[in-house]
Amino acid sequence: MLKTLPPYTLAILTEDEIKTLATLAIQTYSETYPNYYTDEAFDSLFGKNYVEQQVPNEMMNKDFLYFTLKVNNTMVGYAKLIFNPKTSVVLLDKLYVLKKEQGKGYGSRLLNACYQEAENRDCSELHLKVWDKNEKALDFYQKHGLALKGDPIPYHNPDGSASSEFDHLMTYTIYEQPIHDASKDKSRASTPSM
Repeated sequence: MLKTLPPYTLAILTEDEIKTLATLAIQTYSETYPNYYTDEAFDSLFGKNYVEQQVPNEMMNKDFLYFTLKVNNTMVGYAKLIFNPKTSVVLLDKLYVLKKEQGKGYGSRLLNACYQEAENRDCSELHLKVWDKNEKALDFYQKHGLALKGDPIPYHNPDGSASSEFDHLMTYTIYEQPIHDASKDKSRASTPSM
């Protein structure tokens, strides 16, 4: 039986929602990583620069996309995609839903929107990194078709310094890239000249 969700809206972030996004980001990070970030770290990650420069600049760049999910006009989740114009891989940089709204299918809706956008842009794979201690997220992504790839990667703190923490790289194949068959190429060198 399908879950019946309260009315929700999934949309692309607008400029007037950036401050709300920053507040939501701090709250979801606090819930996901309790006692891990200081107020100074939150200010560095989601403070004035984030609201006034980083997100507005990213919104003007077609290689970045933010989705928001609202319930009763209140933002409860978001996702951020980063497209690499040189490859067919998209990075799911962030996907967070408020703790009180988890388990209701909102994370699935956000992830499916990310899959759809990646497919619309002809990406062959979606990648993301998940903190190795975040078992709930690892389980969620595996249930949605993502697979662990390789060994855990050392995490770097926001200031760039090394950490004792690790992330798992996870991947989702959107479509298989065709294998190039060189034997089917028409070569000018093999064409007889007249």
